[in-house]
Amino acid sequence: MTDTRVVGQSVQRIDAEEKVLGQAIFAADFRLNNELVGKFIPSPYAHAEILSIDISKAEALAGVSAVITPDDIPDVPAYDPSSRFHAFMARRFVVFAGQPVAAVAAKDLATAEAALDLIEVQYRPLPVVISPEQAIQPDCPLVVHDYRRTHSSGGSGHTQMTAVLAKDSPVDEEQELTNIADSNVFRHGDIEAAFAESHVIIENTYTVPVVHQGYIEPHAVVAHWDRPGHVSVWECVQGTFAARDMIARVLGIPQTSITLNSTEIGGGFGGKVEGIFAPIAVLLAKKAMRPVKLVLTRKEELMGSNPAPHSIIKVKTGAKKDGTLTAIEAEILVDAGAFPSGWIMSSITLTLRNSYKFEAWYLKGTEVLTNKASIAAYRAPGGPNVSFAIESQIDELALRLGIDPLTFRMENLVQEGDPLTSMEPQVRTGAREVLDALLAGGAWPGVPLPRRDEQGWLHGRGIAMGGWDGSNGPASALAILDADGRFRIVLGTVD
Repeated sequence: MTDTRVVGQSVQRIDAEEKVLGQAIFAADFRLNNELVGKFIPSPYAHAEILSIDISKAEALAGVSAVITPDDIPDVPAYDPSSRFHAFMARRFVVFAGQPVAAVAAKDLATAEAALDLIEVQYRPLPVVISPEQAIQPDCPLVVHDYRRTHSSGGSGHTQMTAVLAKDSPVDEEQELTNIADSNVFRHGDIEAAFAESHVIIENTYTVPVVHQGYIEPHAVVAHWDRPGHVSVWECVQGTFAARDMIARVLGIPQTSITLNSTEIGGGFGGKVEGIFAPIAVLLAKKAMRPVKLVLTRKEELMGSNPAPHSIIKVKTGAKKDGTLTAIEAEILVDAGAFPSGWIMSSITLTLRNSYKFEAWYLKGTEVLTNKASIAAYRAPGGPNVSFAIESQIDELALRLGIDPLTFRMENLVQEGDPLTSMEPQVRTGAREVLDALLAGGAWPGVPLPRRDEQGWLHGRGIAMGGWDGSNGPASALAILDADGRFRIVLGTVD
């Protein structure tokens, strides 16, 4: 064995030392010569029509090199008004508070902020949809203005989105316009008969609010048109190729004309996969003909980035007195913000019963639009929402049946080959091994804890499980054997 052997060994992170010493370069640390400071105006309204934007005073301010408005956004064939990425700047309508309306590039932060104060924006405030419960009411105002929906006739119950440029198109009076962005139903077995056979039925509603990912570094990006027709971007993103493709798609720039450099991330947890604000910096840099750095404030970050979803899960579960799970029925309502997530609600709906064997199920999921920032991933998107609901139900069933919570879970775990909600067979998982290890290690039930200690604190021990599907997309890597006998691995994975 040589000292270069690493397979199966614990090795030090290659970036550990520079991070500990403060030498790691994050996006906000990256600097170029003649760099300008970028800033944008976040809309103070959650829903409004932009009547006019006067930038003349800002353009005349000494030290300002560029001012952009929606008029500077290029028309692209792939424009998708239902995409948050194409809405990196509000066009005619603002659909959430914090959405950028105009932006400037100036010699320093003070000048940039002064320029923003000189931009005059006239708004016509519109009714605001603030909750998913409000969004599904028949008389609720519409969140969107630029696309309509058509419902598929297939048996899956899935709602398809058809994007159209509605500004100049008459709306079909027979077409149903609602704030429902997506819906689906998963059913199996005779749900009524299964509940009729149940000796215990538990029914509850679980609400999880919006949660920001809470990363230390806010979104930050540097853009530089370093040669004719080519832009280099430095950004704290989790998906380098996804971020490059997003810029290319929304600005109509060939992918080969963009070099995307992912810096140290500063935390992402799913909230920085594609990035959101790079197109603003790219447009500013092109107009100013100088590099531009755009770093969000914490307020701008919390208002305008992509948090984890707010969900309301109403669930009913049943079990026989011997501990056999019978039926699960649920209605899932997910607040997507102002733009469809495309998949998070479906993931929550599918995952709700994937850990435990129910004989029958009826799961209905609905994703609705509200005048809020759109949602995104936060380490297993929707996973905490699902676990909170189903694990609470399992605990209550076990309590009512007088069965140990861990034993109850063991007896009802979905095992390899069992059908998932989608009716696909489950692959091998380590769930049973995890529970066995808790028993073998004495972690459960363990020594009984005092209910209340001498300081008055309550003590207890609980158990809950969570699961998440693995990725199944394409991947590749390049291995290079260097002259000193070491391998260099080149791949697109960030951090």
